[in-house]
Amino acid sequence: MKDTKIKTVAIVTAVILLFALLLGMILSLTRSDDEGSTSTLYVKYNEEKIESGSELAIAIGERVRFDVGYDLDFISGQNGYHVKVIPRITEETEFSYTVDGTEKKFSELPALTNTFNVVAEEGAFTLRANRDLPKIIASLYSSIYTVEGVPSALNTGKAYFTLVVLSADQKESVEVHLKLIGREPEVTGITVSPGEIVF
Repeated sequence: MKDTKIKTVAIVTAVILLFALLLGMILSLTRSDDEGSTSTLYVKYNEEKIESGSELAIAIGERVRFDVGYDLDFISGQNGYHVKVIPRITEETEFSYTVDGTEKKFSELPALTNTFNVVAEEGAFTLRANRDLPKIIASLYSSIYTVEGVPSALNTGKAYFTLVVLSADQKESVEVHLKLIGREPEVTGITVSPGEIVF
């Protein structure tokens, strides 16, 4: 009788310890933000997780791939994500420019996602910057307007853009600040012939 009680207590204790160990492992797989809440959303670049708030240099014209997932998708029940590219506003990246003589601010621009050729698929997306900042902003306005005073973002070391990846429920996010490097492609010539334009 005494041996049975000891075995029962040992089994119950072992189950409790096993449960505590499993709970500790699950919690260690999640990340905590400054407010103490856990986050399971992650973004990977070159097979490595990117910390929110980090900077990444991307080359003009190069298609860059990011993988998106959840550390504990079996617990969170989430799949899918949202992605956007927005202006990154800091003291060193904010500037004013003019559109047909009317002053505008970089911080007033809407999302720039379309100018980065974002292509999304399940669990991953790619983006490509084909132009420098002056041409990106000019593309937001009709070609009849003259846009002036926009600085180059190429090779400045300044991250003028923020890539924002949001969880499916939009409660979690990972932000990556993007710097542009390289050279903007140049058109070497245009030949016009009947029925087609050849670059």
